[in-house]
Amino acid sequence: MVFDINQKTYRNGWLKMALLANYGFEWRTSESGYLYFGISYHRPFSYIGVTRVDFEEDTRPTVVSFLLKGDYLTADFRYFFNEKPERRAPK
Repeated sequence: MVFDINQKTYRNGWLKMALLANYGFEWRTSESGYLYFGISYHRPFSYIGVTRVDFEEDTRPTVVSFLLKGDYLTADFRYFFNEKPERRAPK
């Protein structure tokens, strides 16, 4: 029994128009820094590529293609350290 898989991905151009939406809030303190919670959503207006998978089992070929949409949803958690103010030298 011989089993062979070959996969190739092709992009659909260099530039793509997309919608990017962010929503979040941050909590600021004067001593501890900033804490940010949010979500982001990315939605391209057209597919970003094509993946082609070739299967071959005992000389019986099968080809499957998938369009790659490229949308995603993220949860964002960020912490920014508080910096001490710089002291300026007197003139």
